[in-house]
Amino acid sequence: MDNNLNKSHLGLRLHVPVMDELKNMAEARGETVSSLVRDLIREELQRNGVAISITTKIV
Repeated sequence: MDNNLNKSHLGLRLHVPVMDELKNMAEARGETVSSLVRDLIREELQRNGVAISITTKIV
């Protein structure tokens, strides 16, 4: 099966306090905000029995 059929785009608009908290969490873990968000989503989905591959881009 073509992998492109399984890809989707997730766009998030975050309020400044939320983005600031994500930045603080990422800094504490030594990660970028993109990798932190990707990992948090992946962990939550895996907890619910869903296997996925995620790439993120913060602009």
